[in-house]
Amino acid sequence: MTDPRAAEADRGATGGVKHRLAAMPTPPKTVQLFAFLFEIGVLTALAYWGWHLAGGGMAGTVVAAVVPVSAALIWMALAAPGLSGRQVRPIVRTPGWLRLAIEGGLVAVAAYGVWTTGSRAASETLLTAAGLLLAVSLDPVRWLLRQ
Repeated sequence: MTDPRAAEADRGATGGVKHRLAAMPTPPKTVQLFAFLFEIGVLTALAYWGWHLAGGGMAGTVVAAVVPVSAALIWMALAAPGLSGRQVRPIVRTPGWLRLAIEGGLVAVAAYGVWTTGSRAASETLLTAAGLLLAVSLDPVRWLLRQ
């Protein structure tokens, strides 16, 4: 038997039934930690590239702060509905495939930046970490692609 209060809660202002989004599968804590450290590494690589682009010094410090903060704001603002681990609603709801493309683009820009500043090994390490994270996060990736 259905609880009438639950049915009422599912009705919108127009009387229609709201569609509930399935939440993203939550990866194990170790994978979440690896993803967090990877994201910090991407932002650090962007800061390193920004510092080199501006030639170091005070200008380099400003650019090294602005580039990763801008990337983090983009990363944070554009989220797929139902993304696990988020405490707030996304500013701009994006389809899952677009979210993956944005993340891939940020990783690619970070890897390119590190490569062009003279550290091919660090760039390849970043790309390898991205591949490993993708391999251990297949369920959330499949979920994002279905959104």
